[in-house]
This record gives sequence, structure tokens and C-alpha cells, in this order.
Amino acid sequence: MIRTTRLGSRGLRKGLFLSALALLAFNPSFAGWFWQNPRPQGNPLASVYFVDPDTGYAVGESGTILKTTNGGAAWVEEEKPEGSGLKIEGRLRVAPNPFSGITLITCQLPSPGPVRLTVFNVSGQVVKVLASEPKRAGVYQTAWDGCDESGRRLPSGVYLICLEARSYRALRQVVLAR
Repeated sequence: MIRTTRLGSRGLRKGLFLSALALLAFNPSFAGWFWQNPRPQGNPLASVYFVDPDTGYAVGESGTILKTTNGGAAWVEEEKPEGSGLKIEGRLRVAPNPFSGITLITCQLPSPGPVRLTVFNVSGQVVKVLASEPKRAGVYQTAWDGCDESGRRLPSGVYLICLEARSYRALRQVVLAR
């Protein structure tokens, strides 16, 4: 039995995953292995979270969310909504991501005006409106606790955070892992 102290089992799993990934990347005996999400600019991952021993999520830059259902043997990129007209930019950040309790949403508004910050489920339904008011230009933060408008805890899954401010719109994916 492995006993953990500071990191806990989640931290240990994350550390083991990242260590194994680094070992595989630099070990010539694994020449047949390939990166499952190749891109010319690379794809840095920021966080890994396992809901159970088989199901896990890894999140990275530009709203990338990878999911595994076999303990990390294979990862698949979650699909992004098409035709939404929304683009992913650096003025909207969500951390931690994935989260299980509260996540902090940081918005940088380029100009004053009406602002709407909304949480959607992957079906496009509004789950919660976090802000709908005029704001001055600047940086704002708000917390989301993973609950809907009625205060009910939402199930684990992928949700979309949408910021609309005058002509500026941004979208971020977030994983709620209960």
C-alpha cells in the first residue's frame, strides 16, 4: 500500500502521470510512441485530474481539454462547440481547471460597457448568469461554486464560461469534477 502525506492521492496521481510522460518523452526505447495531440506550437498541459481510477481530464492552453476513460492509456480531445461565433482569447481565465469546489474566473475588460458572464452546459443551455451589469475597463474576478441559478450542485462534466462585453466575446471550457 502506498501511503501519501502532503500531496494526497490526487497529487500523487498527477505527479506519477507527469513523471511517466517525461520518462516516455526522453526514453529512446519508446520510439514507437507518439504525442496524441500534435500541433506545430506544442500543447502545454496545465493540470490533470482523475474523477475515478479510469476517468481523468487534462487541461491546457487555448481551452484544450483531454479526457481518458482507461486510466490514461489513451487520451481524446473533447470537442469544442462549432458555429458559436465565439473565439478563445487571453482576456478570460479560469483557474483551477478542472475544479471540484470553487473556480476563480478572471476577466480583463478592454473598455467600459455592459458585461455578461454566463455559464453554459455543453448542450448550450444557460446554467448560471454570474454577471450582467455595466463595468468600467479593468480586471475583475468572480468565483463559481459549480451550482446553477437555484443553488443546486451541478454534476461532473464540461461547462462553458462565456464573457460578452460590447464587441468582445470570449469562451473558456471548464471541467467540474465532483
